[in-house]
Amino acid sequence: QIGADCDQDQWNSIVMTAINQIDYVCHKIQSIPELADGYYGIGLSQGGLMIRGLAQRCPNPPIKGLVTYGAPSNGIFGIPDCEETTGSYDLCELARQLLAAAVYDPDLQDIVAPAQY
Repeated sequence: QIGADCDQDQWNSIVMTAINQIDYVCHKIQSIPELADGYYGIGLSQGGLMIRGLAQRCPNPPIKGLVTYGAPSNGIFGIPDCEETTGSYDLCELARQLLAAAVYDPDLQDIVAPAQY
């Protein structure tokens, strides 16, 4: 959890940089004595990228094994569940095009974690 509650956790998963998320979790797991000998990681979707980053950037405690499922290791396309939520293909396509145009902007990458994929 990267926040005081689920809402803050969800917000931080978007606006906290991936490096800061990984560093935060690294410090948390380093403070857990039961993990001193290592741990196994499982990551779903964006969590797959984060746990892989954790394994690479945080050698202590060591990761013993890692499983990811649906991790967007080659980037993302669009907004998940956009059409179902908005009921508008056109609105979702416009948002996708705007995001695609802005994703390589360094300023955007610093404030939106998915732009760092």
